[in-house]
Amino acid sequence: MIQIMIVDGQESWRKEIESILSAQDDFEIVGIAKSWYDAISLLFYEDKVKPDVIIVDPLLPDADKYEIMTDLKIKSPQSAFVIFTAIYDDNFICDVVFKKNIKGYLLKEHDKNILVQSIRTVYSQDPVFNKEIVAYFFKLLVEFIINNKGKIHPVQHPQENFVNEPIIEYKVNFDASALTKMELRVLTYLATGYDEQNIAAMLSLAYGTVRNYVSSVKRKLGFNNQAQLIRFFIESGKSNANVIGFK
Repeated sequence: MIQIMIVDGQESWRKEIESILSAQDDFEIVGIAKSWYDAISLLFYEDKVKPDVIIVDPLLPDADKYEIMTDLKIKSPQSAFVIFTAIYDDNFICDVVFKKNIKGYLLKEHDKNILVQSIRTVYSQDPVFNKEIVAYFFKLLVEFIINNKGKIHPVQHPQENFVNEPIIEYKVNFDASALTKMELRVLTYLATGYDEQNIAAMLSLAYGTVRNYVSSVKRKLGFNNQAQLIRFFIESGKSNANVIGFK
């Protein structure tokens, strides 16, 4: 049985989430809070409230969203957290998701139909993020690779950094200086699993233009087919980021 706590400042959403989750045989709702004070009180004073998963919208009336996430993580360190909110804030995502090791981030209007499966996913210690969040993570990765032109080597970090602060570093062992920024961008998308048509749409390029970039990369790096190229790129670089889509 997965024990769940709901933290949401809007009554309509609290009721809807409770209705969705209560219909699941393997879920037990052990607490519902409408404010920071309610949530902290439940976790601090009620010995039986030890949720496996906390569904939280950090837009609460009595505390800042950063303070809310910090306090909840301190009071319930064993819980997996799913942020279920209407806000999309790049700074908040970086500061909270990366630094506090949040397992899930979903947007209410788009993702309520996958909330049930998302809870089971984070309970299993796997991450689950809204597609816009994944795209943002991937954008950071691509920009990092392009800015460093592929000449990146392993960096030693203190061990404790890997607990709560995933590091986005893509280490490649070949000289990418012969590639243009766009060629390296296309290659990175290919290695992450996107096909040429999707890449064309994402980069606002013609399909034929993307194919030309791929052909140019193969020629410059000395490969006869695309599968060899992608395998070489993946095997030459590994990510240290514990973020969905970056493994």
